[in-house]
Amino acid sequence: MSKFFGKKRAVENITFNVSEGDFFGLVGSAESGKTTIVRTLLSLIYPTSGSANIFGRDCVKFAHLNAKDIGYLPKEIYYYKNLTVRQMLDYSESLYQKNCIKRSSELCELFSLDKSMRLNDLSVVSIKKLNIISALMHKPKLLVLDEPYFNMDLHTKKIFTDLIIEENLHGMTVLFVTDEFVDAQKLCNKIGFLHDGRLVRILEGEELKDKMLKKICITTNDRIDKDFFYNIEEISQFEQEKDTVKFMFRGNMNQLLKRIMRINTHDIFIEEQSMDEIYKNYFV
Repeated sequence: MSKFFGKKRAVENITFNVSEGDFFGLVGSAESGKTTIVRTLLSLIYPTSGSANIFGRDCVKFAHLNAKDIGYLPKEIYYYKNLTVRQMLDYSESLYQKNCIKRSSELCELFSLDKSMRLNDLSVVSIKKLNIISALMHKPKLLVLDEPYFNMDLHTKKIFTDLIIEENLHGMTVLFVTDEFVDAQKLCNKIGFLHDGRLVRILEGEELKDKMLKKICITTNDRIDKDFFYNIEEISQFEQEKDTVKFMFRGNMNQLLKRIMRINTHDIFIEEQSMDEIYKNYFV
């Protein structure tokens, strides 16, 4: 499948398969084509060439049928501010053409969202809660999440993450779209890595664990070299400048920290790789 806007390529020659029950991640930096793929799958925009199927049905021809069994949580969504939460959920229910009263009430209780509140009076986080409930209230077979943690506080993130893990264990398929590789790595059994509108590779199983490189930065007055970390595998890009030691690490963090405790450490900083670094380290 390809999508161009005029001469500008959004995505090109994208091919992947999500099996029933998968927790599939689409990961890439900004403008890699993630949201374009989502909008094309949901028939919000049409492909320039190629096609896509959901539930074995063409996404364009059968969009109205597919929509009844899809939950969609976009990065941002805007509602009519004069409506109440209850009115907005009633409207969503009418689109799904299902009785969702029981499930929507359960989810409102779970996320502590008052149905009588007007949308104009809701915080950004509460609007996000409403988005989540609207996406899940009809018990979809497929849940499509586009940057789902945007505008989500830590408490809501925990509740939401536990919920989608549970729903996935009960058979719901999840398409998880994000620019945070670590989030996808924790949740997904497969990850498609996008770069500049192309699907570079699909990772699964042990390959997902192999991409857990972290950037380590240590401040110390002690002079050490790479040999200091003997018997600790997967240390690369080692460098020391004045009182700062930097390297990339993949492996047992407890083993590494025990070794670091032998030196006079002023500070230690552990950072995940950026999307660009992951691309350069693994796919170039």
